[in-house]
Amino acid sequence: MVANRPLPRSLDPLPDESLPGYMLRLAHRLSLTPARLAALTGLAAGSRFPSWIPASTLVHLPAAARDAFALATRLTPAEVEGLCLSSMSRRYPLPTAIRDNHRSNSMIRLERWVFAPATRYCPRCLAGDGSAVRRAHGGPGRKTWHLPVVFACTDHQRLLEHLCPACSRPAHGLRSGSPTVLLPQMRAAALHPAQCRAETTPGNGRRLPTCCAARLDAPAAGQEIRATHNILALQQRVLDLLRADGPETTVSAGQPTQPPRYFIDLRVLTLLVCSSWPAARPMAPSAGVAAAIDRHVDRQHQRIAAVREQSPTSRPLRILDAPPPDAAAGAGLIAIADQILSLASPTMSANTYGPCFRPAPGRPAVRSGAVWPTAPELTAPTGSEKPASPSCSPSREPAAAPRAPGSHPPPGTLRRRAHPGLPPQGLV
Repeated sequence: MVANRPLPRSLDPLPDESLPGYMLRLAHRLSLTPARLAALTGLAAGSRFPSWIPASTLVHLPAAARDAFALATRLTPAEVEGLCLSSMSRRYPLPTAIRDNHRSNSMIRLERWVFAPATRYCPRCLAGDGSAVRRAHGGPGRKTWHLPVVFACTDHQRLLEHLCPACSRPAHGLRSGSPTVLLPQMRAAALHPAQCRAETTPGNGRRLPTCCAARLDAPAAGQEIRATHNILALQQRVLDLLRADGPETTVSAGQPTQPPRYFIDLRVLTLLVCSSWPAARPMAPSAGVAAAIDRHVDRQHQRIAAVREQSPTSRPLRILDAPPPDAAAGAGLIAIADQILSLASPTMSANTYGPCFRPAPGRPAVRSGAVWPTAPELTAPTGSEKPASPSCSPSREPAAAPRAPGSHPPPGTLRRRAHPGLPPQGLV
C-alpha cells in the first residue's frame, strides 16, 4: 500500500542516521512493527510481503518511494535522501545496484564492502545523549556503521561492536539462506530500537518470530574495547573524507586522488594483505589487532577450503575480499593498507612492502591479472547509472591498462579482462 497521507506523528532524523535506524525509532514511537510502518510509508509498495524490503533501499530510494516516504513522515525529500548511503556517493564507492529491479537486491548481497543489513555499532551512541527523545527511542543507528572503513567511535574513543553481548550473533544479521532485506524480523513487535533482533524462534504464517531482545546499548562491564590514539586518528581522517564538506582530495602513494579512489586503494591492499597473511603481521598496530586478523584470515581460508571441496576450480577472491565484521580486525587491515599508501610513491611502496604480498605457503595467490569477482564501478556523483572512471587512484592507473598480447596467464587460471580496481603489478 502506497502512503497517501502523513502519519499522525513523526521524528526528525538524527545526524548520520541510516534508513533502518530511523525506521526502528519511528516504529517504536508509533507502537508499530517495522513491517507495518514500511507499508504505511510506501517502502513496501509493489511487494507481496511488507517485511521483505530489499537491502538496496539502504543505499538508494527511487524517486517515487522517496517522495511517498517523505509525505508520510513529514520530512523533505532531501532529508529522506540523507538517510541513504547514496548521500555519500561522492565520497565512497557504493554498489552500482541502485536500479529498480530484482538485480538491485542481489548486487547488495554480492557487494562485500557495504554491510547489509548487518551493522557494527557503538553501545553508547545507541543509548543516546540523555535528551527526552533519545531516552525514549534511543540514539541513531548510523549510516557509516554499514561501511567497513568505519571501525571506531571517535566520540566515545572505542572500537565498534558487531555481536550481541547476549546471544553472540551479528547485530541485525540474518539466518543463513534468508533473503537480503533492509531489517531482520520486521514483523516482530514491542522491540526497542536498541534491542537485538536475532531470531530465536522462527515465525510461520500468522505466528510471529521471537527475538533475542537483549539490549545492545548496555554492554557488560569491562567489555568495552578502547581504541588507541593512532587508530582513532586514522578513523577521524577516514570520517573526514566521508563528510559531504570534507576534503576534495587526499594522497595515495604520493599522488593526489579523490576519496572514492582512495577507498578502492584501501580495498585492493587489504585483499593483498589477507591473501599473503601473516607476511604483513609485523605492520599490525598491536598484538591484539594482529590476533584479530589471524582469526579473520583463518576463517577465510576455512571457507575457501570448504568451497574448494565442492568445486576445486572455484576462485578464492570473493572470500578474501570480504571485510571482517570484527572492528579490531578491520581496523588493523585498514591501518596496514593506509601505512602502505602513506609512502611517497608507488615505487617506494613496492620496494618497501612488495615482499609482504607474496602468498603464504599453502594459500591461494592473488595475482595482478586477477579480476575482482564483485568489484563495483563507482556511482556517478549525480546518482545516475554512469560510473566514474577510472575507479582507482592515479598511482594505480597503469595496472588498469590492457595487457600486451601473450602476457596473459594460461587459460583457465585467471580472467583475461583488465579492471580499473587492480593493484599495480609491481606490488604483487
